[in-house]
Amino acid sequence: MKRQTTVHKLIYYIKNKTSEKYTEWRSITIDFFYQLFDLSERNPGINIIMLKTVGLNIHYKDKAVCYMNFNKKSFTVYLFPDNLLNKVSDKIFNTPFDSGWHRAYKVNTKEEVEALVDYLTKLKVVNLSSSSKRSRRIPTWVKEFVRERDERKCKVCGATEDLCFDHILPYSKGGLSDHPTNIQLLCKKCNLKKLDKLGLD
Repeated sequence: MKRQTTVHKLIYYIKNKTSEKYTEWRSITIDFFYQLFDLSERNPGINIIMLKTVGLNIHYKDKAVCYMNFNKKSFTVYLFPDNLLNKVSDKIFNTPFDSGWHRAYKVNTKEEVEALVDYLTKLKVVNLSSSSKRSRRIPTWVKEFVRERDERKCKVCGATEDLCFDHILPYSKGGLSDHPTNIQLLCKKCNLKKLDKLGLD
């Protein structure tokens, strides 16, 4: 249930805190949310705490990493003195500004976002999680997340009609249905080509 709630909140942020007018930053924001969610799935030590406002806290184990807020053309990162990101924040972010916080940064470049993701990726994995029960059915929250991530287009040809949700690693070969990393949007034509190539029905 926690995963579903987190995804719904991220989709809310995408719809309300990004703009088609700023397509490049919108794409960066969607990609960041996708990577952040994926990191929290692969490393249970990373927790995303969604706030009622348009912001989130990132925690690692029992320590806060940072607080983030989102705008249509930038992110804002806020740090308390004991936040983990303090140790490397000046190496990751380029634009500090004065605020009531210990440190605050305006983030408006792809390179800064990638550096933040890289920092989170390098945090030691606390333990490994796995799905205890497999199902072919793709949950609604996964479909919503993939639809936003893939911008309602076929990942192969860019078509916007006759779309379907495809298991990247086929279910019959062990692919999961309940994780966005194994689901993509394909048009029916590209999906049939993939099935033919794999020799699957």
